[in-house]
Amino acid sequence: MTKGARELSREYQRKWRQKNKDKVKQYNQNYWQKKAEQLAKENDANE
Repeated sequence: MTKGARELSREYQRKWRQKNKDKVKQYNQNYWQKKAEQLAKENDANE
C-alpha cells in the first residue's frame, strides 16, 4: 500500500470510529471477552 493510500485509509477509519463510537466499544468488549475466555481455556488445559 502506498503512503498516500495508507493515509486515506487511516483518515477514513478515524472518521468511521468517531461516527460509530458505540460499535467500536461493542467490538472491543467482544474482543476482550473472547480473549479472556481463550486464556481461561488455555489455563484449564495446562493444569
